[in-house]
Amino acid sequence: MNEPIEIFSSKLKSVEKVDLLNAIDNLNAHMKNKTYFKPYTFSINKNTNIKEDFSSKNKRQSYFYDCIFEECNFFEASFAGSIFVKCDFINCMFDFSKFQSCDFRSCNLIFSGNDMKEIHSVNFSKSVLFDCKLVNLFLNSANMGETVFDNVEIINNKWRSVLVENMIIKNSILRDMRFASQNFDFLTIENLKTYNTIIPFPALPYIINGLTYLYKTADEISFTSCNSKNNRISKSEYIRLIDDFEIYYTYVNEYFPLANIMIAQERLNDAIYVTYLGIIQSLKLKNFRMIYQFCKLVQINPKFTIQYKKRLYQQIQLEIDKEELSKEDYKILNVYLGKIKDILLNTTITPQLVLDIKTNIDSTEINKIPIFIQEIEKLIFLYMKEDEEHFIEIHHNSLENFIIQITADPEQLIIFLAAFFTCIGYSSQFVTYLFKKAKDLFLKKTNSTAENSEFDVQNAQFTYTKKKFEDNGIIIVNVNYNIFNAPVIDSTIQSGYVDLKDL
Repeated sequence: MNEPIEIFSSKLKSVEKVDLLNAIDNLNAHMKNKTYFKPYTFSINKNTNIKEDFSSKNKRQSYFYDCIFEECNFFEASFAGSIFVKCDFINCMFDFSKFQSCDFRSCNLIFSGNDMKEIHSVNFSKSVLFDCKLVNLFLNSANMGETVFDNVEIINNKWRSVLVENMIIKNSILRDMRFASQNFDFLTIENLKTYNTIIPFPALPYIINGLTYLYKTADEISFTSCNSKNNRISKSEYIRLIDDFEIYYTYVNEYFPLANIMIAQERLNDAIYVTYLGIIQSLKLKNFRMIYQFCKLVQINPKFTIQYKKRLYQQIQLEIDKEELSKEDYKILNVYLGKIKDILLNTTITPQLVLDIKTNIDSTEINKIPIFIQEIEKLIFLYMKEDEEHFIEIHHNSLENFIIQITADPEQLIIFLAAFFTCIGYSSQFVTYLFKKAKDLFLKKTNSTAENSEFDVQNAQFTYTKKKFEDNGIIIVNVNYNIFNAPVIDSTIQSGYVDLKDL
């Protein structure tokens, strides 16, 4: 595949070194931190042992690779937007530090010995921790809002008053974990393992996927209780109380935990109805944040189809139209409407293919546009299931651009991609490889063999579509594609750029 040849350039004013140093001096004269403005943009550190006092320093957007931070003082320091790869933080001071919007990849935050180290008011909001370990920590009043933990081991931790709203913990392990004064509202968990972990008694109905985890896990998780000798109850005892939870939340009209219970018990019709009631209630209370949280419940569960999500979004719009909202209400609502639309219509947990197709169709050749769209629709109809969702956008440039987004199973997306490339006359070797990968995925998914599989690829439509394009002078100039949310697909074919001008 060829690389894009478009180059973006502009002329910037040249800066002499002496002018730069004078500008830095003038700017730093107004700062307590006299090193705030530096003669470089990025600080890149590699293979370094660091033992430094960073207290109150601003080190935002720094880069650290294969570094060891030992007994460093991060008190009130700011590392916002920084990237840490293969770094160890050993016995460091983190009180009141700011690590929001950071990436931690294969990092360890460790305090040696058996005692936990208490950390006050550290900010990890909107950060991503991938393949990391947190050992012997007592997080007190930390901010984990919108943070993602993926493949993280949390060992011998205590969390007290930690903000976890919109946080995601997935593919992770909690070992010897305790909580105090902890609110779990709107935390999302996926593929979690726990060992010797105690959850506060009222928390689970407010954790997205929490009750689903409870019903399906073999983990011996336990819950706080003032009605037992050891101040805790087992998983089985907690499950026996779910009916009482449901009675209570039904009576007090608290629909979020109620929907969570019904989803975990796979009572989907009840869950849909309760979700709808919760959205209406939230609108009347002008609690627009809660509408977003109800939509997250729907988004995370694969049994809610794309069609249902689409209908739910339309229903939300209808309910908004019924309400008398003030100018202030609309300003607050608009904060959440984009997120609501995104999780219900655009960004899904199911795989999707996005094609950006540049053609030779002039914007004045309006007769060719419906022909192109009609042939694409035929291919989609031929290779997609009934539960697929797709849209086609037209970008009216001097030459027409088409954006096609399709949501479907991974093997169907690859088949469609192969069919599309066949129709436009692109590399048969690449297309053959795509069909093979699609077939492999199908056989693995259905536990079939090549001999008894119903997997089939129809070639008749390819020839017809190709001829239709040729007869109408429709040429694909280049194609850029990406496949999202499909880790089962080889990374080598998840994205690509194809230039067909020379074919």
